[in-house]
Amino acid sequence: MYKAEFFAQDMAFEAAYLLQEDTALLSEDHLTMDSFDVDLPTEKTPVRKGHFCRISRVNGGFVQDCIVADCALSKTTVSVSLRPLLALLDAEVYTAPVQDCAAWITQQITEFFVASDDAAQNRAIAVQNDVSAGTRPLRFDDDKINLLDPIATALTNYKIAVQARLDLSARQVVFTIREIRKQITLEADFANVLQKDITLGDSSAGANKYIMRRISTDSDSGAVTILGKAVYYLHPDGSVDTKDANRILPVVWELGVLENSETWDADALAQAQEALTPQQYDNEIRLDYKRDDMMIRPESLPIGTEATIYTGGKAYRSLLTGREWDGNIHRLIFGQVRVDLTKKLILRRRNKN
Repeated sequence: MYKAEFFAQDMAFEAAYLLQEDTALLSEDHLTMDSFDVDLPTEKTPVRKGHFCRISRVNGGFVQDCIVADCALSKTTVSVSLRPLLALLDAEVYTAPVQDCAAWITQQITEFFVASDDAAQNRAIAVQNDVSAGTRPLRFDDDKINLLDPIATALTNYKIAVQARLDLSARQVVFTIREIRKQITLEADFANVLQKDITLGDSSAGANKYIMRRISTDSDSGAVTILGKAVYYLHPDGSVDTKDANRILPVVWELGVLENSETWDADALAQAQEALTPQQYDNEIRLDYKRDDMMIRPESLPIGTEATIYTGGKAYRSLLTGREWDGNIHRLIFGQVRVDLTKKLILRRRNKN
């Protein structure tokens, strides 16, 4: 049995309800941030859009924190749509050259949600960046973007995860930015896997070498001058750099051009990583375990865990990007592919940015 507790935006308690575990399918997808529905037993509920929700088990154990996306009333029930608490950051921000995605995401949360010059825009939010400084560039094609999109890119390209939780005692939402270093090996054909669904992209056909021309375009004549080039390689561990060693073969290349700028090196690396890195997790692998499985402990695996998954005598490399709670079953969702049409459309929009 689940307990769903609802809180107003100032964290004042509003209501609590019991949910049957065998009828409430809970989900958390860090690529699409889509919602799931729970039915509450009364139309007189004080729950409203924008409220917070904490779901736990009656016999103990935190499950997840959410935000109410919508409420639909009927004569006897209200259907409440919940999104992961991270969806609180579903808002537009301005883009800029980014050399360290963790620092940039921290800055955006602070600027738009904590320290805005409009006091009514600010929220009771604390943000903590636990990632050491480094070169983790992001590239943007437009001058604004939904903040959830670069957060998803940071996860899949660098295993930088933004984790959200309700701090009820302090009456605030806490965002913690961490680098996920956990790795795991899973045998999908073992008996403890109750169900497996595997969709594989064609990673073998993906590019593993990126050739970038550095150009300068004359603003008057439009003439293009080639200033040089840089070559980037994809390595077996998923990293991308200019080192011509320990490469993935045979060579499959892709070409790119980038206008000269003061941040050209960082921008070029970001563009190369965008072109090459996604091939590493070009799959959707869904594995069902009992939630108390002692071999895997599925509920303890953080989003961003890198996994080597064996099935049919082959090994597939993937990344934990989502999960579902389905009664006594805990479903782990790996990879950047989504078979569901709605989720496909969300990812297609993101990839256009």
